Amino acid sequence: MDLSNKKVYFEFMRIIAIALVIFNHLAGYTLYQISSGAKQWVYMTITMITRINVPLFLMISGALLLRKNEEFPTVIRKRFLRFLLLITVFEGAFYSCYKIFMVLHSFEYDYSLSRFITGMLANTLEGTDSYWYLYSYIGMLLILPFMQRIAKKMSKSDFAVLIVIHAVFWSFLPIANMILLTHGQNEIYISGNISVPFSDTKAFFYPLLGYYLEYNVDYEKLKKKHLIGLIVLALVGIAISNVCTYWEGITTGAYTQNYVQLFDYLTAIVAFIVIRLLFIKCESLSQGRVGAIICCVGSLTLGMYLLDPFLKLFFL
Repeated sequence: MDLSNKKVYFEFMRIIAIALVIFNHLAGYTLYQISSGAKQWVYMTITMITRINVPLFLMISGALLLRKNEEFPTVIRKRFLRFLLLITVFEGAFYSCYKIFMVLHSFEYDYSLSRFITGMLANTLEGTDSYWYLYSYIGMLLILPFMQRIAKKMSKSDFAVLIVIHAVFWSFLPIANMILLTHGQNEIYISGNISVPFSDTKAFFYPLLGYYLEYNVDYEKLKKKHLIGLIVLALVGIAISNVCTYWEGITTGAYTQNYVQLFDYLTAIVAFIVIRLLFIKCESLSQGRVGAIICCVGSLTLGMYLLDPFLKLFFL
């Protein structure tokens, strides 16, 4: 395999991300909800780390796609139609498999073309909810040329503003509302008319973040103190997410996933940077048999994601 034009570290990130996606879909992901003591905190920490799965995939897409200069006809032909076909084929196949599964277990199941079309468009067919990522990705592709032009014009301070706005909506507001609710106060609601999609919508935010981390960070000159600072921030974010999850559980009697993504962007940033540095320091990872294996497994991750619902249906 020719690795000369391959960014092997992206394939490694894909492997990490798909492993976390699969774990996200298993019962182990929510073990913290039925555990106690030290184990509960360990399981919560694992769950918080797991949430970097989708951000990593979107950051890789941003790093690879936003550097291009494409027009809408090209994006529609080369990218949009491909993913639309993937959704149609795999949801159609799963819809049929689900019908077979129900028949084998002597259950009635409405199986019709009209139900498939409406269910596929709305992503409401039973067992296909994990394909939400494809729908989100298609939304990003529809404005990809705009994002390509925007990313190249953004400055360091522009990206900092995006992260701050994202933190307000995804971190600080949920934490404030949790504190208010536990003290018997009403939550703070932000008008739905206030929308900052490039910062608040993950399918736009993470690709832009991935582009910045790939092309605007000089990893050779990255100081150790900055890396340590980012790691500490990510650990603090995980700790706060754990505390919020635990506090909600003991206050309401039910442990939820409401706070598992409070600071996933910090953990994802650290994971992206650490992996990039790892491949800079250990060049052998990008070469020879090791690099070829990483690229081979990395190229299978989309297939693993698409087959995941089928495997769960028949084997779990």
